[in-house]
Amino acid sequence: MKKSFGTIPGKIAGPILSFYRGTQILRLVAAIFVVFMVFFDENSILKNIQYRFKIRELTKEINYYKGVIDESKGKLNELNSSPENLEKFAREQFLMKKANEDIYLVKPRN
Repeated sequence: MKKSFGTIPGKIAGPILSFYRGTQILRLVAAIFVVFMVFFDENSILKNIQYRFKIRELTKEINYYKGVIDESKGKLNELNSSPENLEKFAREQFLMKKANEDIYLVKPRN
């Protein structure tokens, strides 16, 4: 009596090959999913990175304008504190003068 081993490799190889084909399909689906998420999705990684850079720029802008506002508030408080400061500011910024004064503008040489 001879034993036939022809069917044993077929029984083992069949599930292995079907598993291998299944993993190829899974890899393909995973690759398509990754490409979609990186480039085409509304919340893609690239857009997320762009949004983070934009947030950093806007945060810097906000901090800059907060500083400008604080400086302006300080000047306003100084102007409201006394009439002499208000007069000084008007003379320097708007070239205002009293009735009996003359104003001379001096430009530096280049």
